[in-house]
Amino acid sequence: MIAQETLDGLWDFSDPLGSEQRLRAADTNRFALRVDRNELSTQVARALGMQGRREEALHLLDLIDDGGEPVVLVRVLLERGRILLSAGQAADAMPLFEDAGHLAAESGLDYLAADAKQMAAATDPYAAAEWAGTRRTAEGPDDRAEIL
Repeated sequence: MIAQETLDGLWDFSDPLGSEQRLRAADTNRFALRVDRNELSTQVARALGMQGRREEALHLLDLIDDGGEPVVLVRVLLERGRILLSAGQAADAMPLFEDAGHLAAESGLDYLAADAKQMAAATDPYAAAEWAGTRRTAEGPDDRAEIL
């Protein structure tokens, strides 16, 4: 598994094309383990999706063999969900975020569990509140979910 700090160092979310290039270069230059390369591929797919290259991103995700590694499967679910959400398919994205969150939590991947919960909340704050164990505070038209 690649340390999140290492992945963060390859990312510049304001420059998805540059991030894609750095991630691809890191794949060939720094990481030998298949699980690491598959994990990097999920991030390349994310960069492609952020560039609007959704079909290419989804195809890349289809090619990734998680090899039974929870970190890879969680990242595949997250990135597929992000792509669907950005395409306006929130109803299709939500179950992917839920599955990613549950698997990440069960696997001790706390950062990814939090990421999945955040994406679920962005997708559907009401459904995410029920799933994530939160409660509602009603304060008018701008209701907020409060973490328990």
